[in-house]
Amino acid sequence: MNNSNNKQSNLEWRRNRIVELYSEGRNQSQIAQILKISQPTVFRDLQYQRRQSRNKVKTYLDEYVPFEHNTCQVEINKILRKAWDIINDDDSSENAVFKALSLAKDCYIVKNDLLGDKTVIVILLFPLIII
Repeated sequence: MNNSNNKQSNLEWRRNRIVELYSEGRNQSQIAQILKISQPTVFRDLQYQRRQSRNKVKTYLDEYVPFEHNTCQVEINKILRKAWDIINDDDSSENAVFKALSLAKDCYIVKNDLLGDKTVIVILLFPLIII
C-alpha cells in the first residue's frame, strides 16, 4: 500500500515538474534530458496534463460559472426589490429615495452587463465548444 502511494506521489511530482519545465519554455527533448526520462514519457505526461486541465476547465465552466451567474442574478433582484420598496414607501425621505434610485440604476447596469456578457452566454449556450 505504501509503495503504491509512493509511486503515485512520484508520478504526480514528475508530471508537475514536466509542466513547470515546459512553462519555462523548454522543449520535450530538453525536459527528458533534465529529468533523465524518455521523450515519449514527457509527451505522454504532457498529454495527460492537458486532458486533466481540459476536464477541470470544463467542470468549472459547466458547473461553477452558471451557478455563480444565477446567484448574482438572484441577489441583484433582491437588492432591486428592496430599493423599490424604499422608493415606493411614502415615509421614505427624499435622500433615501434618491439613494435607492441610484442603487436601482446601478443594479440595472450590473444586470444588463451580466445578461450581455458574451463569455457567459457562449458558455451557457455552447458548453461543448471547449472540448
